[in-house]
Amino acid sequence: MAPNFATTDPETIAADFVALCAGLHVTPSIPSIPGIEYILEQRNVSMPPTVFHSVDYKKRSQLSGRRVMILGSGETGMDLAYESVKAGASEVILCSRSG
Repeated sequence: MAPNFATTDPETIAADFVALCAGLHVTPSIPSIPGIEYILEQRNVSMPPTVFHSVDYKKRSQLSGRRVMILGSGETGMDLAYESVKAGASEVILCSRSG
């Protein structure tokens, strides 16, 4: 069942990595995402979960070996999806509001 973010009831979402993309030339803004604290809880993984804006992406090693979820399918989001694959991410998920 897909998570319902319209409610205030907490839900657990499993993800090792989240990248938020709003564009390279935009003032960085990481939106409030209900339940994000559950994703970011330290688990027994080799790389702790991380959230960053696309302006904080500097090198492929940030994505190497990680499960990457990218929010936004604009030019920057697509660039980061490509970079994630080239970096050797173990999984890349690209989320889009519309096609």
